[in-house]
Amino acid sequence: MSSSDLPQLTAALSSAFPGQAVPPSLNRRIWSIAFPAIMANLTTVLPGLCDMAFIGRSGDAVEQAGVALGAAFTALTLWAFGFLRMGTTGITAQANGARDLREMREALTWSLVLAVGIGLLLILAAFPLAALGLPIYGGPAQVQDYAAQYFHIRLLAAPFDLSLYAMMGWLIGMQRARVMFALQLLLNGLNIALCYLFVVELGYDVMGVAAATALAQATTALVGFLWTRGISRKLGPVLARGTTFAFEMLGRLARINRDIFIRTLALMLVFNYFIHLSARQEEVTLAANQILIGFLGLIANALDGFAQSAETLVGEAVGAKDRKRLSAALWANLGWSLGLAALLAVLLWPVGAFMLPVFSANAEVVAAAEKVFPWVIVAPIVSVWCFLLDGVFIGATRGRELRDGMLISAALGLIALQCAFWFDGNAGLWAALTLFFGIRALPLALWYRRIPASLAS
Repeated sequence: MSSSDLPQLTAALSSAFPGQAVPPSLNRRIWSIAFPAIMANLTTVLPGLCDMAFIGRSGDAVEQAGVALGAAFTALTLWAFGFLRMGTTGITAQANGARDLREMREALTWSLVLAVGIGLLLILAAFPLAALGLPIYGGPAQVQDYAAQYFHIRLLAAPFDLSLYAMMGWLIGMQRARVMFALQLLLNGLNIALCYLFVVELGYDVMGVAAATALAQATTALVGFLWTRGISRKLGPVLARGTTFAFEMLGRLARINRDIFIRTLALMLVFNYFIHLSARQEEVTLAANQILIGFLGLIANALDGFAQSAETLVGEAVGAKDRKRLSAALWANLGWSLGLAALLAVLLWPVGAFMLPVFSANAEVVAAAEKVFPWVIVAPIVSVWCFLLDGVFIGATRGRELRDGMLISAALGLIALQCAFWFDGNAGLWAALTLFFGIRALPLALWYRRIPASLAS
């Protein structure tokens, strides 16, 4: 994307949405946030894909299915606390819009305190979590054993994983997406190097990929802490803070995070029920579906770049109580999101199928993935709406609507998955998951008008 293309694209957006001016300066701001965010987001799913790729070198579908199951359960356990990213972004962006330096600083501090505390509790709860959670997925005993090995090692890094969530959220709200990108590059470079060392050179297989990812997360979190602390200190002199303000910030974080926590659990329930129904078929199908879920992760994280731009700009507008800025942020980010979704759909057709063999040496796994790959190709067009609206509501810190909308969508999605599985097996599962993406956007689209209505004219 060159700078010379920007005026033409701006004009196209303005004509596509009559009455919604899209000034070039706003587009430049969007891209200054979205482009590094997209690059950083695309790398967030690489640790799991890297683990799958290194294990897939053996061609052992059982071992690969075990890593797939362990990675899915680890993602559920950790991303259940994804509110540490989303809630922190909304509060920080609004404080940035209101130019409240103390609140900007406190948002980072108390989010990190929550992250470390929750992470330590997760380490203590690792064995009961695995004993209760993994059997729900089903699958042979050997697959379960590999999954448990992966999960126990990965969860040792939980305080670092969750601290990175908090720091990433703060950096997005502070419009420091380039720093976030640099941290993700560090994380994934370390993960690839350590996976090669532990798996290829030392032959540790499942335990090796889990340990490599855990060590990469820990190292990146420590570097990220030093970096974000430096940014925080540059905001100005440290002011005296009373206990009352600290409790107010914790209370605000708790209220927002409670609703986003419930919302995230409902979302992960749908995806993990999808994995459960995959595991009820055979190891080959489970391994194939986990590879394709990695592709969905790439799609989601690419589209989330503009969603995170919306989080930041909508949060600023809400903090400044400016309805015009709110409307401009919505429409401009929507236009760019639709363009990216179309581009992803076009690119996935030739590139995606070519990449499938990279993730498994097992021909049956690759064939099973190719059979349902068309559903992955249409996913960007169907899902772009819900990703953008999530960003808008997160920026406005409208946790209740996010929670309620997801509960409605998840209930319908679970019903669709079960019925489609009975009707058409794995192909039915992918059709139902695509339908779920579309359903997710509807409640938020209906409730959007509550946000501008809450701002002063």
